[in-house]
Amino acid sequence: MVNRREEKNYEQKTRRSRALFERAGRLIPGGVCHAIRYFHPYPFFAERASGPRIWDVDGNEYVDFWMGHGALILGHNPPNVVEALREQLGFGCQWGTVNELELDLAEMVVRLVPSAEMVRFCNTGAEATMYACRLARGYTGRETIAKMEGGWHGFNSDLLYYVHGPFEAPESLGLVPARDKIVPLPFNDTEETLARLQEYKDDLAAVIVEPVLGSGGFLPADRQYLQALRDMCSEIGAVLIFDEIITCFRIAPGGGQEYYSIKPDLTCLGKILGGGLPIGAVAGASEILKLSNTIGQPKGSRVAIGGGTFSCNPLSMRAGLETLTYLDSHRSIYEKISVLGKKIREVVENSLEVPGRTTRCTGVGSLFRAHFLKDPAAQLRSARDVHTNADIVAREEVRLALINRGIFTVEGGGMVSSSHGRDELKLLQEACEDVSETSVGS
Repeated sequence: MVNRREEKNYEQKTRRSRALFERAGRLIPGGVCHAIRYFHPYPFFAERASGPRIWDVDGNEYVDFWMGHGALILGHNPPNVVEALREQLGFGCQWGTVNELELDLAEMVVRLVPSAEMVRFCNTGAEATMYACRLARGYTGRETIAKMEGGWHGFNSDLLYYVHGPFEAPESLGLVPARDKIVPLPFNDTEETLARLQEYKDDLAAVIVEPVLGSGGFLPADRQYLQALRDMCSEIGAVLIFDEIITCFRIAPGGGQEYYSIKPDLTCLGKILGGGLPIGAVAGASEILKLSNTIGQPKGSRVAIGGGTFSCNPLSMRAGLETLTYLDSHRSIYEKISVLGKKIREVVENSLEVPGRTTRCTGVGSLFRAHFLKDPAAQLRSARDVHTNADIVAREEVRLALINRGIFTVEGGGMVSSSHGRDELKLLQEACEDVSETSVGS
């Protein structure tokens, strides 16, 4: 249960949000359309945003470290993207046919992402991971997919297994039992991972991995772990898929594969790729992606990838193109947000205290996430480590306490954009110090 003092303070400041949430409960199951957006006692309702700040319907201002689920690396409403969208609206927002903008964006992806020889766009990251698995199965003629414990790849039925602890429990009603077709792997445990892959090698279609485990705790992969996956997949003829929906265009222009200098066969993209608008994509080896070519290919000899009604819509294409073009020509942004991300991790570890717990802040580059550990000697190398050692109740108490002090984070952390700077760092530090003084978690 969240600290009652913080809860009452929040309720007093967010009366209109409370009324809207009561209305939402009558219209939307649980009151939200994405579970991660809920927090106790209810989420604030946003009204506007600009740069690194977001305002709710009650007029409260927050430093936003969530940045639209990480999709906004340039901050809210960057002028260049807004102007491009304003111009594009004059030409149309949905044409339902091919357009030159999708070619321009595809060329940008091929140039920036090391593994990308061809690209197929869709509307969401969840679709991208689903299509990547389908391509891998079609390419190899095998069925089994190996994924990380704690690996989150969207709400598609192929991969909605072993996401949250306890990892052996079903993630949802309505899923076909995974049986032996989805194999869980212990992130960053090379020996055990290779042993499991060896066991399933005859039917292994793909291994899918995030270079930085997102939902599992913003845990960076060990380079040797990713290299072992690359070597094993090459040896047994399986497809290596990097889910770079969070990491691509964020920890480096070419994502985790550029950061680690390891090239997968397929890459799943989203978030920053759309410049703040809905998008997803599968990129990678042309030999694999060409299986989705439907022209002249009889049924049964191709991999069916729809893309969706709104795939390659001109607004998403234009916003994505404007964002990637800007990032490509202003690469100093990556050093700026990486330095700031490092400082934030240091500030959180040194300034945010919960009685009886040790604060550890994980992440890399512009990513950060706080964990409140029961055992100060605990290591955080995998999602299972986080599930075993981190205090989720304390995390949620801290979340509300920070929101009351004008800092918006989700699940203990977030992402830095190029619009964040010293002022936001200072406000975060002051909020962390104030939260510690109020003995949240006691």
